[in-house]
Amino acid sequence: MIAALCLLAGSIYAQNPDSLKQALVRSKSVPFSNQTQTYYPEMDCVGAIPICTDTLISTIQYAGYGYYQDLSNITSCLGAGEVNGVWYKLYIKETGLLGFNIVPNDSMDDYDWTLFNLTGRFCREIFTNPSLEISCNFSGLTGITGANLDSLIVTASANELKVSVLEDNIYYLYISFFRDSAFPPSDPSGGNSPDNQSGYTIDFSISTCSIDSCLQQVITTVKEDEFNFSTHIFPNPTSQNITLTLNTLKTGQSYSMQLFTATGALVRTVSNIKAAENTVDVSGLATGLYYYRIVTTDGKTAAGRFVKE
Repeated sequence: MIAALCLLAGSIYAQNPDSLKQALVRSKSVPFSNQTQTYYPEMDCVGAIPICTDTLISTIQYAGYGYYQDLSNITSCLGAGEVNGVWYKLYIKETGLLGFNIVPNDSMDDYDWTLFNLTGRFCREIFTNPSLEISCNFSGLTGITGANLDSLIVTASANELKVSVLEDNIYYLYISFFRDSAFPPSDPSGGNSPDNQSGYTIDFSISTCSIDSCLQQVITTVKEDEFNFSTHIFPNPTSQNITLTLNTLKTGQSYSMQLFTATGALVRTVSNIKAAENTVDVSGLATGLYYYRIVTTDGKTAAGRFVKE
């Protein structure tokens, strides 16, 4: 049965690899060499985690690679290819410099990374198109690594220059756990064992660009109409209510407000809004980041975000 499935998968993949990978991402469990190991969607490029805040903490022990090896150790600077790694997606909201630090919880952990510009491209192109890789570090040094330099250091380093990025471009960051140097190669537990990784924090606060992958993913059409339709909410953050203001009201027009979680789940809709100022009770929402979309009866939209304390 497994052999038949693998043959079928191979046939489908040859025709439409991204469709197959998306299906496998949804299944959350994938056969590996007649075995089943823990599989996380973000182990494949198509399942990348969207970056929505300045800091992100990872504590998962990723083992091996996902269903498909997106990286080639021939075309990428990561000479070992994909090793115990995870993918992240970065949508650039405002042009600037992209900078980040990957800070291991254990200073003896060696994390490597590579960054791709996939604006208008597909994950499947990474393997054969080396021009998509725009920054990378495979130094073999432990501790902090990242794109965190304002000027280039000539000597060997775990750090690279910050990257100039453009508004509306989409980048993918792959982070690999290579080894824990506290475990020598002769140690039976193995320095490269995924069980030895302690996790890390990614800090994007040194960037001058603006990153908001959730807004791009949840709300795909954000624009103003000829009546300068726009919105504002306050206070932000809030614990009880938000006040929604509409700067222009069109005669006979009504509005609806949709509230989304950071992962894109619609949690509330407020319909038939006609006043310039409106109070919306959000006290029942869980703490976290939310996005709102305002939609007019003639299909115009505006959007933003707020934090529920």
